[in-house]
Amino acid sequence: MRKFKILFLMLLGIFGLNSCVALGVAAGVGYAVPWVVAISCSEFGVCSEPKSRTPKQIERDEKLKLKKEIEEKNYIQNTILSKRKNKEIFENISILMPEKLEFRKVKEPREYEYSNVISELYDKEKKNLFLQRLFIVEKDKKDFEKIINDGKDEKYKEYYEKEKAEYKLRLLSTDVEKIGENVYKITEKLEMSNEPIVKITYVKILKEGVYVIGNENSKDIFLALFGK
Repeated sequence: MRKFKILFLMLLGIFGLNSCVALGVAAGVGYAVPWVVAISCSEFGVCSEPKSRTPKQIERDEKLKLKKEIEEKNYIQNTILSKRKNKEIFENISILMPEKLEFRKVKEPREYEYSNVISELYDKEKKNLFLQRLFIVEKDKKDFEKIINDGKDEKYKEYYEKEKAEYKLRLLSTDVEKIGENVYKITEKLEMSNEPIVKITYVKILKEGVYVIGNENSKDIFLALFGK
């Protein structure tokens, strides 16, 4: 079980969540959890067989899951289309954003995408983090500006592969697409035990070394705030 927990945390790091707090977040937004469980089961044999369900239970669970997905999707879209207000998000930098959303400073320091989190997107109506996570971060081990300008960050690549060496994880290539003013979509192609992995990160450069970061799970709200 200890090996499974270590692997789980390491793989969450692939998708930009590098703290114990991330476990709850990952479960909530689907950060590769099924894939991690599948890997851990096959490698370590720590998973027990799921309890059998009757056809009625399966049908009920599927309906509840679909209902929740529809409700969340509608809530996100309604939020995106709701009335906006000009709000400061970082040191005299303001954008138009839905009135019920704000970037709230974090109480506990943590890491996201090998950067230090400054604040995160908060839903004042729900009194919780917004369903699609966005973070404002400061540069640490990963230099997004270097990746955007040069197509790669050699120091980050070396650090990343050294950290992931136990799991034979390699960063193969990085593609950068400009999708707005100082806004980019970064696609990283990775390989783990000869299996390809694609990781997408959305980046808005606020100032040198400070970025708004999202991923494929937060694409809708990111593009609504920072896209063309």
